[in-house]
Amino acid sequence: MNKQKKISEENVEVKDDVWETLSSTKYWDPEREGDQIVGELCDVQDGKFGKSYYLKTSEGVVGLPSHKALIGQLREAELGDVLRVTYKGDKDVGKGNPLKLYEVARKKEER
Repeated sequence: MNKQKKISEENVEVKDDVWETLSSTKYWDPEREGDQIVGELCDVQDGKFGKSYYLKTSEGVVGLPSHKALIGQLREAELGDVLRVTYKGDKDVGKGNPLKLYEVARKKEER
């Protein structure tokens, strides 16, 4: 017979200063031209709005923006590749939102 231990409210700390909000994934949001992120491509997921790419960095797993110009370059990357993504600024394309420009570089394999 499986008996579950009931937790009484007296045993649960409810003060806000002892709780930390958890987030499943951090997302990189470059603010200035030249901002960079470096990490190992650790996951690619098919989502409702296309592919989502994730890098394993020194700060944990970080999701990359799903901007068209960036996703196009990331298609060439493979899981395990060490990538450097550099935000190159915005380009006015005559529509509402500017095009976000990126440069993606893959670390060369050591021989």
